[in-house]
Amino acid sequence: MKKTQLRKKIRESIKKELGLLNEQANPNARYIQISTCWGANTRYRHATVDGGVPQVGQMIDWTTMNRTWFITAVQTTPWTSPQGVQNIGSYQGTTCCPHLCGTSVNQTPVWTTNNPNYGMTGMNNVGCSGNGNMCCGNANYAANTGSNCTSSCDTTPASACAQQWFQNPNATWAANWINNRDCSNYNWPGNNLPVQALQLMSSAPNPQPGPYNSWNDIWTKANAAWPNTTGAPKNTFIGKMAKGRYAECQIAACNC
Repeated sequence: MKKTQLRKKIRESIKKELGLLNEQANPNARYIQISTCWGANTRYRHATVDGGVPQVGQMIDWTTMNRTWFITAVQTTPWTSPQGVQNIGSYQGTTCCPHLCGTSVNQTPVWTTNNPNYGMTGMNNVGCSGNGNMCCGNANYAANTGSNCTSSCDTTPASACAQQWFQNPNATWAANWINNRDCSNYNWPGNNLPVQALQLMSSAPNPQPGPYNSWNDIWTKANAAWPNTTGAPKNTFIGKMAKGRYAECQIAACNC
């Protein structure tokens, strides 16, 4: 065997061994999509987060463009290439992505170069869910001039909670109910009406268990549970579930 052939064989053997070592050393590495909290910017990386498997919704310690970044999509299979695997730290700052504050996930993350999935909400990390210390739903944090938050406590039919849980929050029955509620009386409907609604659902001809993440879920499951019927108990279920979930949402949004 010529020396050049031998050297080539040795190099190939070394590369193969390095590849195997990398696979063993990085079982948590994934191909990920990351997006900025503000502005339509998306990047792709091969990485772990704090040495672990990256998760959709994690805010990460990434300072490109002097912005805060979060993970919008994660490839399910491990990344085994020996090239370009990075270990990114989880975010330790004090500014939360407003897109990650909420009560439910209302958009499935997708691979795209144009859409940073601004509709994503409800990720339970870095205190961003509900009224966590670093979430815009926390009145103390939102009031901080450095928080980059706008107030999420809106008690009118135009609020995010009303839009999420009522098919038409401006309908007379809904608007009257919403306008007569605030932190002084959200607790009772939030604690009791969803329970009553679920009791009605359990006795329906074709019960439809949750989850209920929006008014559309409520109406869709109500129509499936009571097909070809109108009025009570279907409408009663819809009203109770919408009011109850709205009250729960407002408790978080207003830090009640």
